[in-house]
Amino acid sequence: MPEIPSVVLPDEDVRIICHHEEWDRVYPELLKELEKFSVCGLDTEWVTKDKVRQPIALLQLAVKSGLCILIRLNMMAKPIPESMQELLANPSILKVGVSISEDSKKLLSDHGLVVRGFLDLRNVVDRVGRVYSCQPGGLKFLAKEVLGIDLPKDPKDQCSDWEAINLLQTQVSYAARDVLVGVLIFLQLTMTKIKVQNNRLLLSFSVQNTTTSDQYSEEILQQTAIAISQGIVNCNYNDIQGWREKSPGKKVSSTSGKPPKKDIFRAYSLRRSPLYDNCQLLAPDYQMLCTCDTRKAQWYLDKQLAEMVSENPLIIRLKFEPSGRPESPENYYLQEKDNICVVCGKPEDYLRKNVIPHEYRKYFPSVMKDHVSHDILLMCPPCHQKACNYDISLRRQLALECDASLTGGSCTKSSVNHKLAKIRSAAKALVTSKHKIPAARKEELESFLKENLQVEELTDESLRNCINMEVRVYNPDYTPHGQIVVEYMKKHNRLLDFQRRWRTHFLETMKPKFLPAKWSVDHNHDRLVKFLQEEDEKTQIS
Repeated sequence: MPEIPSVVLPDEDVRIICHHEEWDRVYPELLKELEKFSVCGLDTEWVTKDKVRQPIALLQLAVKSGLCILIRLNMMAKPIPESMQELLANPSILKVGVSISEDSKKLLSDHGLVVRGFLDLRNVVDRVGRVYSCQPGGLKFLAKEVLGIDLPKDPKDQCSDWEAINLLQTQVSYAARDVLVGVLIFLQLTMTKIKVQNNRLLLSFSVQNTTTSDQYSEEILQQTAIAISQGIVNCNYNDIQGWREKSPGKKVSSTSGKPPKKDIFRAYSLRRSPLYDNCQLLAPDYQMLCTCDTRKAQWYLDKQLAEMVSENPLIIRLKFEPSGRPESPENYYLQEKDNICVVCGKPEDYLRKNVIPHEYRKYFPSVMKDHVSHDILLMCPPCHQKACNYDISLRRQLALECDASLTGGSCTKSSVNHKLAKIRSAAKALVTSKHKIPAARKEELESFLKENLQVEELTDESLRNCINMEVRVYNPDYTPHGQIVVEYMKKHNRLLDFQRRWRTHFLETMKPKFLPAKWSVDHNHDRLVKFLQEEDEKTQIS
């Protein structure tokens, strides 16, 4: 076995980031380091209150030079700086850590941050030959095994208040040390790979124990880092382990294939036909009223409420006076719309996205939602998922502002009656596993059911009734989060501001490049102001 080079532990250069301006100052330094070696350590910290995990409060990034950036997401104004979003989403910059796939999921769900190019260090260990052991263990184990250092792991630091206004020095040291050790472990594994693989990758044939990363060219380090990560990027540790177990004798490498990718969008029900048919609906005097889909146009024709003016393109003219007409030729509903993702322009595999989530929109007054499609846009699955994750942060803000728990008012919507659940479980066991249950256990279950059902004999019908019975008890005082928020906005005359806020949120977070012309954050507000004022006056009179 060749002598293994050793990483020299750098001095920590810790920067705490709370504001966009602070990030803008450190970002060029970070990029400069990543140009040399495009790998950074990534870790996260959060607070748990009443056994409920709170959104990630601290995001840690580190590079091999010792630069450690501690980003206090709980204190940073939204939206997150675009340069930070781009760095995290850049697949050519590897982000390394232990259980890093879980960190990436939390960042996406909590802050709408997409992380690509993440790499679990435990998956890398097998790539360097049988030099290190990768027994089940976390960062502390790998630090000892790979770097030969003892990494202090005080539960008091790990479970401390990461949302505090000012972090303690012990917290800062803990967070910086963890993320820096992660990137140094990867650097050590990269150097070890260079040493044990074909000597043509070495700059020198005589490398002593004191060899450091400085004695390898940046190009060699970068090439090897890319090589050992092939096939295991963006993968869970357990996914790779399971794939290895199912494929005995095969090594996970760039030449032996990759673990099968999960189709994370398979749950989406994609549209099988265009949303916009751009059929024209005319008034009796031939004034254009709006565009509509083929199905709606055909309905008017079938009911003999309209006559066909043109078949291709489909244009129909109403036989009756409509209840309303466009006030301006610049009306949003008069234009043709493209069947593409409004964010990236992808022309297929799209679905509808409510700019204002349905959980709020369904409690709007009818005039704000009936026959109003302005806030229903087309997006491809990746953009749709990203937008939904961005929505989570605004939903959380509204929950705090309106005292509207995301689980709803007056606790939960329903709860399980544990006694009924035990009865159903016992009945199911007797029906589905009757011949597998030991006699003593079977007798015990039967006695339990007879006692609770207050019967002397169990029939097939009584067992079926037990299996099919409802075990959830619904709370009559439950009020959904969306209803509480909308009622709060109505009470404070902020319904239009609420609508504008969601539209602005969509523009700022998603930056759509292909929005229909005339789409506006103030759409229809001139007319709605008058209507809502009249409704408010009626309410005051009554």
